[in-house]
Amino acid sequence: METMNSIDDVLQKGNRPPNVVDYILLEKIGLDSLPVDTKDYIALLTQRREDILNALDDLSEDPQKILEVENTLIPGNLKYAVQTSPFFEELYREVDLDLITTREDLQKLPVMTNDHLRDPNNFPEGALGIWTDNNPWMVKMSGGSTGDPAYIGFSEIDSEVTHLVFGHALRKATGAKPGDKMLLFVPGESHPFGTACEEAARRIGVVPIYRHFVKGRSTDGLLGQIKEVKPDIIAAAPIGPKGAAGTLTKLYENDLINGTNIFRDYLNEKTIITGGAPIPKNLVNQLYDKGVGQIINAYGSVQTWGGFGAEPLPKEPREDNVEFYSDVSMPPGYWIVNSIEPSDAPSDWEDITFTVLGRSCQPIIRYAPGDYAKVTKNGGIIFDICRSEFFKPQTDGTYEVKISDDCNTCISDV
Repeated sequence: METMNSIDDVLQKGNRPPNVVDYILLEKIGLDSLPVDTKDYIALLTQRREDILNALDDLSEDPQKILEVENTLIPGNLKYAVQTSPFFEELYREVDLDLITTREDLQKLPVMTNDHLRDPNNFPEGALGIWTDNNPWMVKMSGGSTGDPAYIGFSEIDSEVTHLVFGHALRKATGAKPGDKMLLFVPGESHPFGTACEEAARRIGVVPIYRHFVKGRSTDGLLGQIKEVKPDIIAAAPIGPKGAAGTLTKLYENDLINGTNIFRDYLNEKTIITGGAPIPKNLVNQLYDKGVGQIINAYGSVQTWGGFGAEPLPKEPREDNVEFYSDVSMPPGYWIVNSIEPSDAPSDWEDITFTVLGRSCQPIIRYAPGDYAKVTKNGGIIFDICRSEFFKPQTDGTYEVKISDDCNTCISDV
């Protein structure tokens, strides 16, 4: 069996960028080597899954260790991108990559944008392809609340590592236990929130249940499924297109109108995971008033790469003028968030970029989604993320957030 004995070997022998799981297995758990073969590598991850999850727990509590992991992985990820992706080879043509070795150094790199992700010339066989594998093992797409989603390619290892990282976040945020039931009222397959929840649940022994597509899509029918399944966790979009049956807003309204008390009787002290869009703060307050135990948020295309709620949304009513929660966590050693400077972002906000370490099929390095956010880097949390194009400066120095009618997202005045 061909093996890799160091982080450098992952690039040189494995022909892929090193990821946080490689680091944990070699440096934290202390294995002598990792298998090069994909099937053998994934079998190892399955065998050592609990050790990896526990190591991610430890890592998430140590900001200095996270920096160490990032600095170990960044050089190999950059080398891999320019060696395998014509897009990155061209983008970094004028950059001395030997000088890019830390989180802060990434800010010296040009950004990749949504236009790059959506340009057909940047797909496999294109002249400037971002993707490095003409036959991705899996393809996901962002939620596309603007009607123009981005498509993200995954190798088999990309997929396994992403869902393992997401599983860690799910367990850490919810306290989920093996055997717990998760009822999914979100699409599966390529939708980032649905598949991320389903696959993450499997990695930590939680049982995903897709009754949504078996027994019809009426809101009352879905409320009946809550009563029948008695889930420990529900995954649902907070709001959605007009008429969407499975969104939390519709479920709550119908439960109230019908007097069925499903939320009160069957979700008392249970967990709701919501994603695909931010969740209105008035809905958070209403659900907590019904006895829901905790509400965890994820937002937009970030679930495609493992983003998840940092902790349950607070039960104390939010008193500022931001109308939606959209907090996500930065998976330790997996995500890096940097700022774009100079920026037109309001005071205390940042124009942000994401780097996802270890992606082999389609590198994501200094990706600028076009969002403003409040970021606590040492705490690993992104707050109140919202598209920059919605921020409209006012004469008094504040910003009004104006959202187009066809977009179900974001916040109010700031």
